Amino acid sequence: MSKEKTQQELLLQEQLFKALKTEDTALNAKKISRACEGIAESVIDLSNDQSPTTASLYVSQMELADLNTKDLAKVTTIIKNSFPGDKHREFREIVDAPLLQHLVMEEAIERQVGLDDSRYNADYRKLEELSNPNDPKKAIDAMLRDKRVAQQAEFEEKGKKAAGVSAGYVAKDELGNTFILKHFYKTHAACQKIQDNNARKQAIADRRDGVQELIGSTMYQFLLHDRAPKEGLVKADEKHPDSLYVRSKFFDNAVTLTEFSGLSDQTRVRANDQNLKKLEGFEKAIAACHMLGEVDYHAGNLMMQDGKTITKIDHGRSFLAFHKDFGSMIQLTNEMFAHPGVGYNAAIKAGNFSFSIDKYSESLNQMISQFDEKQMEAIVDQKIDEL
Repeated sequence: MSKEKTQQELLLQEQLFKALKTEDTALNAKKISRACEGIAESVIDLSNDQSPTTASLYVSQMELADLNTKDLAKVTTIIKNSFPGDKHREFREIVDAPLLQHLVMEEAIERQVGLDDSRYNADYRKLEELSNPNDPKKAIDAMLRDKRVAQQAEFEEKGKKAAGVSAGYVAKDELGNTFILKHFYKTHAACQKIQDNNARKQAIADRRDGVQELIGSTMYQFLLHDRAPKEGLVKADEKHPDSLYVRSKFFDNAVTLTEFSGLSDQTRVRANDQNLKKLEGFEKAIAACHMLGEVDYHAGNLMMQDGKTITKIDHGRSFLAFHKDFGSMIQLTNEMFAHPGVGYNAAIKAGNFSFSIDKYSESLNQMISQFDEKQMEAIVDQKIDEL
């Protein structure tokens, strides 16, 4: 980082903090400071590079800050005023996006007007048309639900959860989107009340996995963007006050890597399946798993979307396998790839699958530079507040 960039970033961070501080700032100064630091850093990066990656990181930082309309408008104005002139026009348009989306969702729900209403400008109509031209309010509700704590009554059960050992079920929302709802208990004490020993142990494991899934999913979305499913917390109905759910939204046009290779009810790939050759994104998914301490990346937890792109699902075993050195991590990865229940090495040796060290290294280095302890702490704090 250059000296000029450091000074500009610190100045912007100071301006944002002054704008967001309140009378009770002492109570949440750390949270505000962390949010301002993350936003300022992402803004400086975005000012130098308006790529989809840096734009996505900026939007993610704004979402993590969880600002109300007034504060979001303040922050947006400060950022735009810091970068005047025609050369920053594209940058300012990207900076506007979080506030624009927030206003669209807020005002459309409040006013419930149609897309042809004169009170909407062209940008508002365009955003809503992209969401759902037939029913913008339902589409906006869905956008909000992706980011907030939902209620169990908003989902209609459609079947049992097919894979894994944790409790839960498959459900649909009113727009027809499909989710897996994974059950866990709010407290350890609630788990201990279960009389059956095996059921009690499973409940304790589900609770651990549920919390790790909730926290890990947000971090995976930060690292992989649209290659990780949208997940969030669901409050159980009144009949089950001790329960919570993590909802995971199904990908469109996607199957597990196991199914794509021609197998079913397994966690490995079929080594002689030549269709594996055309897949992309494997190295990026593994890099994200390494960043978040997970080794549960068998072929049942990786999906193939749209016939080519590998995505990552099921993050309940995150944060369980961190390493002191790179060598031990690579050794464990090789053991995982070679495991007969996974089969990656067998497919690689057969010439039907590949793992590029260069692509992996590039993805890992990018994630390390973009995702640090401050962002991780911000996500953990946000999810603790939800719980």
